Amino acid sequence: MINFVLKAAVSLSALLLFILQPLYAKHLLPYFGGAASVWTVTMFFFTCVLCVGYLYATWLMKDGARLRLVLHALLALVATVLVLYGWWRTGVPLFTAGIATSLPSVGVFLTLLSGVLFPVLLLASSAVVIQKLYSWHTGENPYPLYALSNAGSLFGLLSYPFLLERWVDGTTVVMWWSVGFGVYVFLLFFAIVLVQRRRRDTLLKERMRVTGSEAGLWTSRERAKVFLLSAVPALVLVALTDT
Repeated sequence: MINFVLKAAVSLSALLLFILQPLYAKHLLPYFGGAASVWTVTMFFFTCVLCVGYLYATWLMKDGARLRLVLHALLALVATVLVLYGWWRTGVPLFTAGIATSLPSVGVFLTLLSGVLFPVLLLASSAVVIQKLYSWHTGENPYPLYALSNAGSLFGLLSYPFLLERWVDGTTVVMWWSVGFGVYVFLLFFAIVLVQRRRRDTLLKERMRVTGSEAGLWTSRERAKVFLLSAVPALVLVALTDT
């Protein structure tokens, strides 16, 4: 059962993240004159928060992460409260009015910060957190969960322009998204409690093919090369879709 919960959580988090990106970019267009820079800045924001989410999750799931998981649970609670508060205050969760500045790109970025920072940060950290929970629970290599995460990401990117945008209005989509986000937070809490209980009771040892000590043997040049190569897809995507 725990495996199912973890797999459902990692798939749902990726789906929600990649539906929110084009959904929120479209929401911002009327506030900033329909400029192509809205998409570029939105891509920049999501890429930056995704990177921060990976760094945060890597720190979070180091040895002795039990207390840090409490911090993650608090982040999930804050993100959920903000979504619910926006829903209660305006009747539409997440969607906020554009912040006017002398530079429209800065306004787009500030609007994204105020509207979706915490939910995006929580979803961005999910892959690493859930993979670690999976390895604690099973003692197996967690990286096959990347396949589920990638499938959720692909379905999210395809479902919005071809299904949701065509047949459902934006307000309804963001409400459905908020319900899905609530389901994800529930799955995350449930998984953390079950895995931590199992880990405490059985003292399960993590058995991974690639350990943290082995990863630490990478040279600075290798790390820089991987970092630069990973930036290429985002660069190409922004260049080809900035129209």
